[in-house]
Amino acid sequence: MIRFGIAAIARSHRCCASLNCLPDRRNITRRQFSEEATLPLVDASAELSYATSSVRVGINLQVWPNSDSDKNRGGHVVLGANGSGKTLLCRTLIRSAEQTGSPEGSDEDLNLISGAISVHPRVESTNRNHQFMASVSFESHADLLSMDISVHKALIPGGGNRLSTTAKFLIVRLGMYPLLSKPVNALSTGQIRRVLVVRALVSKPEILLLDNAFDGLDAEGRKGLHDVIERVLSGFKMDVLVQGIDARETARTQVVLLSHRAEEISDGFRTFSFLNNRKMHTEHRNGRSPNELVRSIMNREDFPVRAWEAIDHYDVLNFWHGSDLRDNVKSVLIETKGFYFSQENNAILSDLSWSVRRGERWHLAGSNGSGKSTLSRLLVQASIGNHPEVTRGKLDVSTVNIGWVSTELHIHAARNWMNISVSEILDIGPSALFFREKFDSGHSAKFDVNASVNVAIWLGLLEEGGEAAFLARRFSEFSQGEQKLLLIAAAISQGSQLIVLDEPCQGLDLINRGRVLSLVERLCGLTDRSLIYITHHEDELVPSIRQRLVLEGGRATYCGMR
Repeated sequence: MIRFGIAAIARSHRCCASLNCLPDRRNITRRQFSEEATLPLVDASAELSYATSSVRVGINLQVWPNSDSDKNRGGHVVLGANGSGKTLLCRTLIRSAEQTGSPEGSDEDLNLISGAISVHPRVESTNRNHQFMASVSFESHADLLSMDISVHKALIPGGGNRLSTTAKFLIVRLGMYPLLSKPVNALSTGQIRRVLVVRALVSKPEILLLDNAFDGLDAEGRKGLHDVIERVLSGFKMDVLVQGIDARETARTQVVLLSHRAEEISDGFRTFSFLNNRKMHTEHRNGRSPNELVRSIMNREDFPVRAWEAIDHYDVLNFWHGSDLRDNVKSVLIETKGFYFSQENNAILSDLSWSVRRGERWHLAGSNGSGKSTLSRLLVQASIGNHPEVTRGKLDVSTVNIGWVSTELHIHAARNWMNISVSEILDIGPSALFFREKFDSGHSAKFDVNASVNVAIWLGLLEEGGEAAFLARRFSEFSQGEQKLLLIAAAISQGSQLIVLDEPCQGLDLINRGRVLSLVERLCGLTDRSLIYITHHEDELVPSIRQRLVLEGGRATYCGMR
């Protein structure tokens, strides 16, 4: 059994044990595994916190194997709103299992205040291809992006040149064969999620930890991941045996899903742990629907019946017309004609002719890897004076400092801005700061601090009167969902006629998605600001988004009213 730190060392006024002080799980013998066969895989009763925050989260969690007994059969879901501690729990579990490959120093800010977390592996970890716990998360996404390897190489654990039978089966299931030769840093968000799922499962983990694993996946990808999860939980049975995979290996994998989206909860999940008010309790499903389960963690009074009615329209009018934000630009903000763009001899966008005018609101649609995020980044890059090298055709951007939110921007911020205050980020602007650090170019955006604070209040990041403390907070002091809200607030507060929101609701719970969509609809309905909104979720498209551009394989397949 592995047990780390009961807080016993007093420092100043509190007791704290670092999660870095862990024993070596690899020294566990086979006899110890067999003696612990009746114990849960994870047994946690502890109080956790980030070193940079005074907020503490109490967890009381047992994760049992996905056995054939009725009592323990099925997956385990941890439900919680943004800021409830799901990511803190995820990182702590990964650290407790001593998973390798996490970013250097990524867990230095995790503290175990009191209690203990024990892990009980069932399989001796002498095989380099086996992991006790594998994860698909925001952090593993960032880790993979930092690797200079191909998809093929990423799917071979411990080195080597040949894909396992498990990997081949999952590659077919998730439609990944065309990606094998591509470098991982050239993939879209949804494509990277697919790679992470296969990469995790080929290590035959005893626990597969999924933290917002569906983020960025198109409809086909979400369906494929649901299918894989259900088959993992059922032991893969006959169709896997046909493919030559040993069902005894896959049946050992337990799936732990950390989520706040009802659509991610499939029938195979039977046990639910709820994080409410920074405390955890666990219940059986008892026939409840995914919507009923998710609603139980939300304060229903906070969620409007119609999301776009939550923000007073007079406040929005004063925000836009009463501040020094508006740019004097032409009526045509974006124009492409026969536009081609390629990277490393791979065509990303081909023969694109499209324009965005003042006051137009576009849904940019398409499957994973179709070129949506690349196009949005090129537009923002051109708007800050770092015009991309056009392979052929025309790309004109007449507005400056486009407000921009994307997963790429969020990952960069989480890796590089953790010790930067909100006021420092707003002084330059997130998108300008991103391109300055990535390409050593660009310039500061135009911000009205009061406007930024107003948007942050609308998005629930602070209450009136807390402006000074909010501006002084470091980026690391926000949860992942709160970080996304901060980047959205900055994009909307930025002095540009055009806002580009690339999957802005990724990682946001039901209430915060309502707040974002409320603000987007109010801005569209009451101002002449233009919008490009990228999403795979039709329910995020507010009424004011009336036009649609569909990309497939880098080419426009539809352009018109939606």
